[in-house]
Amino acid sequence: MFEPLRYLDRRVILSGVLAIGILLVLSGLVLFGPDEARLGAAVGLIGLLVALQVAILFFRPADRSPFGQARAAFAANDFAGAAAQLETIIAAKPTTRALTLLGNTYRQLGRLDDSQKLLEQALERAPKNAFALYGMGRTQLTRGNFDTAADWFDKALAAGAPSPVACDLGIAEYFAGNEDAAISTLTKATRILQIEPYRALIANAILWHILTLRQNMAAAKAAENMRRDADGLAYWQAELERHRATPYGEALAVLVNEIEAYFSPSPPGEGLG
Repeated sequence: MFEPLRYLDRRVILSGVLAIGILLVLSGLVLFGPDEARLGAAVGLIGLLVALQVAILFFRPADRSPFGQARAAFAANDFAGAAAQLETIIAAKPTTRALTLLGNTYRQLGRLDDSQKLLEQALERAPKNAFALYGMGRTQLTRGNFDTAADWFDKALAAGAPSPVACDLGIAEYFAGNEDAAISTLTKATRILQIEPYRALIANAILWHILTLRQNMAAAKAAENMRRDADGLAYWQAELERHRATPYGEALAVLVNEIEAYFSPSPPGEGLG
């Protein structure tokens, strides 16, 4: 029952115990203390409850469990470390989330067959798991199966994946040569308020590229949006280096080179398109 507490920072546990102790003391003063102490205790109790609500809503202690450590390693791009941790977890007790994360980790390590195998196992356990569906889409995208990847991204969104995944769908549609679908998908995706800058950059770059070739006036707006999210280029440069030897990397290289050309000093009119 208390297994998760093993992985919490002891300072977090101690703070919680102290807060409960203070809560009990203040509650006692409010209910049973002398009249002159009740007002101050009531004010203190209200303040403590507000502080506890804020902590509960916004404070997320680090997950120090083996899976939490693997997830942190993945987020830090330590994919070899994440894989080693996850392989140990799965050998002891395979779970959908561990299989999904290891499948995603293998993809980042270039082990695409292993990635697909693990994600298939995750989906056998949970066919409508949005994260596993998205992971399969990313692996199919990396393999160059762009139409198939688009189908998986569609399924992930239908299963409740975060709305910015629409950018991945638009990228897959664009690489598959379905430009009209890509324009529709990415136009909607760029209107999402919480979209990450790197996703916004690639979405607007694709829109600008297509719309410029079609001599569509909306290309100017896409270019303006690209400049706003220029910092996102570093993400795609790293993504390209990681997957350069794949069909996805080959398609991405063309797009990244065009974005770099747009941002580099050059005469007007050069760059994308």
